[in-house]
Amino acid sequence: MFDVETLCDLLFELSNDERLAILYLIQEGPKKLSNMSKTLDITPQAVSRNLTRLVEIGLIRRNEASDYELTPYGASSLTQLESFSFLSENKEYMSTHWTDRLPSEFQARLGDLKKCEIVDDSLDMLSNMERVFEEAEEWYKYITPFRIASHSSLRFAIDQLDRGVTIRALEPMGYTVSEKTLARTPREDLKAMLDHWLKGNIEYRYLEEISIKIYMSEKEVSILSFPKIDGEVDMMGFISSDSRFHRWCSDVFDHYWGYSITKTTSWLQEALE
Repeated sequence: MFDVETLCDLLFELSNDERLAILYLIQEGPKKLSNMSKTLDITPQAVSRNLTRLVEIGLIRRNEASDYELTPYGASSLTQLESFSFLSENKEYMSTHWTDRLPSEFQARLGDLKKCEIVDDSLDMLSNMERVFEEAEEWYKYITPFRIASHSSLRFAIDQLDRGVTIRALEPMGYTVSEKTLARTPREDLKAMLDHWLKGNIEYRYLEEISIKIYMSEKEVSILSFPKIDGEVDMMGFISSDSRFHRWCSDVFDHYWGYSITKTTSWLQEALE
């Protein structure tokens, strides 16, 4: 069992807005008391009192130049706070969407997602997904429990493949394009998609269950969505071009890609038979 008392002591010190502001300021680099007082507009007496508490709990220390700096314990504690920051800033969304189906190593890194924008309009999200795909120069990859496929979206994908963008797709086992979509798609487009698949420009893999949606290019993430309380994944989610956000999404994709199933045949071949 973990030490509840020590944890409560840490959380108590971090729950004070002045002490937290001081810690984030010191995170930028060693600081003197007078500098912190001026920057934060807090009296020297109040800064001194808070610094004493932070030293006592082990979050900061004074270096040889008598400046205050973070201890390794303090630096690690602030890093972990980033996850709480992401959750609290997106409280409304996170109150109705799960992250507990993710592997624990990715739940522990939710702080990587803090620099993002939430989009709650499905049309805006679809428009952003199209823009990111169109601006991709190297690759585009996605993992989704469902895909909105139409003859126009297939044509759009072909255009991106033709200009050299590769596609990696993780979809649920048993996914097929609807008969209606196939009937509306020109046969030459299906042949073009199949040709790209045979050349390895597009690779489909499959999972028994998918409970996250990620669409991304080498530049940015066009959607990250978590499952709702009922288990469904909707079109509401996060977008970002931040490098840490991008790395988190790429790592999640690669994790699932690592144990996905490859099929030796494609639905494209079946459609052209």
